[in-house]
Amino acid sequence: MSHRAKMNAMRSTVVVVGSLAFGYLTLQLGFRSFLEKAREAAAAALEMELEQSRKAPDDVHGGLVSEFSDGSGGSGGFGIIMRRA
Repeated sequence: MSHRAKMNAMRSTVVVVGSLAFGYLTLQLGFRSFLEKAREAAAAALEMELEQSRKAPDDVHGGLVSEFSDGSGGSGGFGIIMRRA
C-alpha cells in the first residue's frame, strides 16, 4: 500500500471514530433525563433483588410450593399446582 493510501485510511478512521464519539455525546445529552430515570430504576431493581436474595437465600423457586391437585400427596396425582408460600 502506498503512503498516500495509508494516510487516506488513517484519515477515514479518525473521521469515523470522531463521528461515533460525537453521536454518543449527542445521545447522552439529548436523552439525559430519560437515561437518568432508567439508571435509577435499574439500580433500585437491582438493590431490591439483592435485598430479597439476602432475606431468603435458600428460596430457589421464588416462594412457590408444589401441591398435587387431587390432594393425594403424590401417590397417583396427575397435576401439580404451584402456589405462593
